[in-house]
Amino acid sequence: GVMSGLETIFRAQLAYWWVNTGRGDEATGGIDRVLARDRAEVLRYRPGDVLTTVAENLIETGHLDEATDYVFEALDDAIGRKYKMGIGTAKWNQGRIATELGRIPEAISAWRVALWNLRRHPHLTQFWKTALAVSTLYSNSGDYRRALRWHRRFHASYRRWQAPTRAVRLAYSPAMLQM
Repeated sequence: GVMSGLETIFRAQLAYWWVNTGRGDEATGGIDRVLARDRAEVLRYRPGDVLTTVAENLIETGHLDEATDYVFEALDDAIGRKYKMGIGTAKWNQGRIATELGRIPEAISAWRVALWNLRRHPHLTQFWKTALAVSTLYSNSGDYRRALRWHRRFHASYRRWQAPTRAVRLAYSPAMLQM
């Protein structure tokens, strides 16, 4: 039968966890099961966040053609809703796909559009990831001046992203030391 949208989200999140804990084979198997059973259902489900999560997992597990389909669906959904975070995230994934395919100018172009759309969004995760990715591309190509400039952007946005967490840790650290 067809998987429910919630089961698809769960499987995509589980694959994301596998990818980030170094269990690539399990992630690939999980994504393959999602694709085999539920591609049409996921694409009908529409929320860009689901499509983006699946696309990120597809990129990580090497399913670039399928990832491209999901990224375009997520981008169409985000543009239709004028959702800057969704546009930025979709363009981030387009840049990742272009990088994997060796299309560096295309990746940088996609990431610039991503940064433009993410610049005023309070959720900075994609912003600092994108700035770091651009810095790495420039560094790998030997353009250290641009790499440094982008690394500074990464560092500044990463510090802003981490600030609330750091404030909580600092507030609780004296209490934790007394326990």
